[in-house]
Amino acid sequence: MFCDKYANQWKTQFENFNNQINQIDNHVKQLIENTFSKQLNSSESAFDLLSKFQNVRTRDTIKQLLKEKYDDVLKRYEVELQEMEELFEAGKKNPPISKNMPMQAGQIAWARSIMGRIKAPIKKFKTKSDQLFGKIFKNVATKYVKLAKELDKNYEETTFVQWRNANTNKAIELLQKNILIRKKVGEHNKYTVNFAPELKVMIREAKFLSRIGKTIPQTIVNIALQEKDYMRHVDKLNQLLRGYEQAVVDLRPVERRLLRNDIEKLDKHMDKGFQNHNWFSLSIDEYIKECRTAIDTFKETKSNVMSHAKNIEKQVNKIENAVIIRQIDFDRVQPMDISEFADFFESHRQREIADLVKDYQFIGDNYLKSIEESTVKNSASSDGKSEAMRPYYAYWERRIFNAITKMIVRALAANKTLWCRNEKPFLIKMTSSFQITDVAFHPTTEELKTQLEKFNRNILDSTK
Repeated sequence: MFCDKYANQWKTQFENFNNQINQIDNHVKQLIENTFSKQLNSSESAFDLLSKFQNVRTRDTIKQLLKEKYDDVLKRYEVELQEMEELFEAGKKNPPISKNMPMQAGQIAWARSIMGRIKAPIKKFKTKSDQLFGKIFKNVATKYVKLAKELDKNYEETTFVQWRNANTNKAIELLQKNILIRKKVGEHNKYTVNFAPELKVMIREAKFLSRIGKTIPQTIVNIALQEKDYMRHVDKLNQLLRGYEQAVVDLRPVERRLLRNDIEKLDKHMDKGFQNHNWFSLSIDEYIKECRTAIDTFKETKSNVMSHAKNIEKQVNKIENAVIIRQIDFDRVQPMDISEFADFFESHRQREIADLVKDYQFIGDNYLKSIEESTVKNSASSDGKSEAMRPYYAYWERRIFNAITKMIVRALAANKTLWCRNEKPFLIKMTSSFQITDVAFHPTTEELKTQLEKFNRNILDSTK
């Protein structure tokens, strides 16, 4: 029930209420204007915000204003299209590619990222086509279609077709190459695995392109499906070549010449990798097994030769370092007489020489004979007269000759040291007796000279 006496009061309060509503409307309108005109950073986010307001009950003036702001969203989207177009034009020749992504797949992924950024808003715009349908929307849609066509048909499809045409035949050519490459390095062959890096890149490209929906040529698909087999063969071949290098590279020239026939036999097995087998071959595993057997056989022969050669080396060093001049105790009080002096040195020299002769004979009777049996592999020829062993025999004869020479030179130097001393005690005891007209010495100077000459001659005779 309304009382007339309160009419003016009611009218005043109602006017105040309307004024407050108008103030709120103005604040909301100002907020909307600032948000959609000055602070609009993303057309998609702005469109989502506008869409949410559609479900909010509000005043008609606000609704009308929000509806008008769809044009601002479209204008912002038009700016975004221009930015994406400029980004595409600037980077299409050399686009930024994600780490570890192949070249062509990276280019397509980059183009698709741009496509995704311009496609997401337009899909949402279509849900409000009744409100957006107008001149601005038609203009924006035309620009979108033009850029999308450039990204999809002209760039992505061209990139993929170029990759497909370039790699389909190239893949066949690369797989038809032999699995090994042979180069001559010094006196031995150097083998390397001939698996083209382009194949690895091609397989990675195919996987990425397949994930994004591209139809990969069946040839490349088959290659990609066999990637594990190829990598397994590559690993096994690398292991094989490391074994070959360890078996052959560290040989000295004399052993390399001695084992030349064995190395040539081993290389015949290895050469099948660059003569007969390519990556389509079904017998690569059998080839690797065959080569490993050949390497093991060669290593066994080499080990036998090197083991005996090491023993010969020890004997040669023993000859070289032999001391055939016995060390003398210079602190002794009494000098030796001539016979004691001769026996002191000669007995030692003869023992040393006898031991060295045994060692020298053992070299020929055992070590060299075993080496000949291992390398010549013909018992009828293993008699020390094999022509193939001639250089090897000459090598060790030269080494032994040099060792004996050093032993003799050192013995002569030690002999010289004995007689160049000025300090006591003296080495040889001499006695003298006085006769009527002369003084007699024992031993005589002639006897002393003869004994010393024999002493020196025995040193040189040690070489016989």
